[in-house]
Amino acid sequence: MNNKKASNGGSTTTPLYETKGPDGEKIIFTPSDLVAGMGHLKTKSGKKFKPTRYKGSSLSDRIMSSGFGKTKKED
Repeated sequence: MNNKKASNGGSTTTPLYETKGPDGEKIIFTPSDLVAGMGHLKTKSGKKFKPTRYKGSSLSDRIMSSGFGKTKKED
């Protein structure tokens, strides 16, 4: 008998999407964010909106962006 387990292919990643909020800010979200918000997303200022146009965004795009890893200081 052969008792080898088949691998499930390793790790999986969550798909990321990018849209613009009503204020014009870039928002990156996952499908689970939409489910948790019942079809709506929130901006940093707290405004709720329903995304109509969005595009796929990869994790490497996010990491290679100019603002990745920088912290913003509040005055």
